[in-house]
Amino acid sequence: MKKNLFKLLAIMLCLMFALTACSKDDTDEDDDNRRDRRRTVTDAPEEDKPTEAITDAPTVTVTDAPTVTDAPTEDDINTSNEGGNNTVTTVPTEEPTPEPTAEPTVEPTAVPTEEPTPEPTSEPIVNDGDFDFSGITEDGRALSKEELVSLAKTISKIADYDKSYMYMDTDMSMAMGGQSMDVTMTETLYKYDNIQHMIAYTNMMGSDTKIESYSVTKDADNVETYTSYDGGVSWSKSGSAAATLDIPMGTDFNEFAQLFKDGYIKETSTGYTVTGQMRVEEDGLMLMLDCEIYLDTKGKVTRYMMSLGSPFEGEEDGVAITMTKFDIEFEYGCDEIVIPAEALNAKEFDINDLSGLLDGLAS
Repeated sequence: MKKNLFKLLAIMLCLMFALTACSKDDTDEDDDNRRDRRRTVTDAPEEDKPTEAITDAPTVTVTDAPTVTDAPTEDDINTSNEGGNNTVTTVPTEEPTPEPTAEPTVEPTAVPTEEPTPEPTSEPIVNDGDFDFSGITEDGRALSKEELVSLAKTISKIADYDKSYMYMDTDMSMAMGGQSMDVTMTETLYKYDNIQHMIAYTNMMGSDTKIESYSVTKDADNVETYTSYDGGVSWSKSGSAAATLDIPMGTDFNEFAQLFKDGYIKETSTGYTVTGQMRVEEDGLMLMLDCEIYLDTKGKVTRYMMSLGSPFEGEEDGVAITMTKFDIEFEYGCDEIVIPAEALNAKEFDINDLSGLLDGLAS
């Protein structure tokens, strides 16, 4: 197709030269000479002559001009030589159908999750800076007498804690007049706000006794106590004072500093730990107890443990006593105490009922 188009352009160029020559003045000699020298259509080389007679100038019809962005390809152009006319037909480019714009998806509004209200937690009483922890590291250091006095003040404030737990466990044997008797005693004391719950268990002379009591402190002069001497089968009500377990270090802070030996304190991941040995008096006996006292980062006592390191032998009122166990454990915190309905509905205490409940031991 391209070769026929080039021949057509050559013929048209020769025809234009011939028409231009005919329009010149025939009298111009120089022009005649130039015309004689110029090659006419009839003198054209054989290869440039058209193979068919040209009867008319070619007509190019453009039915639709392609856009700049969509140039026609060779397959879109149709060329016809029938009847001496060449017609180039450009297939119109279809306009692209615009894609519909997608509507933005509305994200649902997240409903904020309501945070649960934390339960208020009761903190131990602040020790008012009784103890200075400056310079205490993981390696630890010995405690001075002044620091032991401050430590005693800090420990004494556990009596003001609103929630606490204390446990004491004792094993001993007593001998008098050639007869001996083994005694086992445990005491547990729970405290939750103004209510205390005590359980005392004793095994002596082959007989078990369990005393349980609930004490409700309504004000300083009004304490109501519910007591059972038979493991909770029957209850009585009285206005006695609330049950307590004595703090081993007492209230004389200077004496505590003198009786506490080898005091050592070191920093831990939760606060501080004090170790040492403390001499305490129990029923007239002086016992040496191994001690571990735990304080939080603010200097509050959260727990302590004291235990008899080795058996103790002594005499009290003519009775030989050998003590093989004396353990005390204290911890801050206690579950809520619920007084049973049988205790709340108990009648007033009668001393005559006590001797029958204890099988004559109280007489």
